[in-house]
Amino acid sequence: MNQKISNENLLVGLKKQLQKVLFNQQQLLLNLEQNDLVPQHNAEKPRVFDNKTVPEMKNVLQGEYTKLENFEVVLAVVGTMKAGKSTTINAIVGREVLPNRNRPMTALPTLIAHKKDQKEPILTCDVKDINKYIANLKKITLSKFQTDERVKSYKEIVELIQNIQQGYKFKKQYKGEEAIFSFLANLNDLVRLSRIITDSYPELGFPFAAYKEINSLPRIDIEFTELAKQEDQLGNLVLLDTPGPNEANIPELRNIFEQQLKRSSAVMVIMDYTQLKSQADADIREELEKLPKIEKDRLFALVNKFDQKNANGDDQETTKNIVCNDLLKDKVHHNNIYCISAQDAWQSKT
Repeated sequence: MNQKISNENLLVGLKKQLQKVLFNQQQLLLNLEQNDLVPQHNAEKPRVFDNKTVPEMKNVLQGEYTKLENFEVVLAVVGTMKAGKSTTINAIVGREVLPNRNRPMTALPTLIAHKKDQKEPILTCDVKDINKYIANLKKITLSKFQTDERVKSYKEIVELIQNIQQGYKFKKQYKGEEAIFSFLANLNDLVRLSRIITDSYPELGFPFAAYKEINSLPRIDIEFTELAKQEDQLGNLVLLDTPGPNEANIPELRNIFEQQLKRSSAVMVIMDYTQLKSQADADIREELEKLPKIEKDRLFALVNKFDQKNANGDDQETTKNIVCNDLLKDKVHHNNIYCISAQDAWQSKT
């Protein structure tokens, strides 16, 4: 017991020291800005340190300070198309906190954080800029988009247009799975609608810039079933559900996606075992190539749906070699690749 207390005191002491370093670095950058000592950005001769890169440096330092404050380890989860990303996250949590729809659902990166004794999931999000955006949409003739070929086949988007016309706004907090699913679905539909609207109104793009930092992202707090069984720990696990590489083809969203992956403590890529050697192999390779460069020690790969292996299917070792030496060549350590069945894991929790 005394040893445990001693270790905890040591960690708290180190935390305070590191926070002081991060704070001083932020102050240094601020002083340089205030005294006009930061070089101007030159597109032809870009610098590592100029008035374009300094704001990003400050944001990174603030993000690290926040994670350190809560002793949070952020694990970003990336999935190739239909690989079972939501099922995997639900299995890790032990609750269905993310909806499974037949189409992409992650309009913005979403945090899912373990919070001991939080039995009912609670989602919080700074929706101020989203609601400002909705208010601006009401100034145009939204109803004309209901007959757009890209909209009318999706009843959810048609309903969202009708709701916006009737005064719908997002709330900053949602409790329970059903309310959270509704928020995530409406947010996703709003982003999809915005892409159609900007063809006619370029100035009415979704406010992605307001959600660049980890503190501004939607966050779900819920007790993780397995972590709840462990003794109290100083550290805390936070999953970061990200748009898939194919979903993140909007430049602004792509930028958020890459920044959050680089800032995460580790990244977990989920792939579909049944597609590794099929016609979809080229598509998977293309998706994985879209990932930003991540240090090998921070990257893990889960090959999902391994329960669907038949008598002629590749065994675990062969599958891991395909991922290590081909699909993620020079990007992941062999020991960081795991063959799993998220569905089996999820069913064991229900």
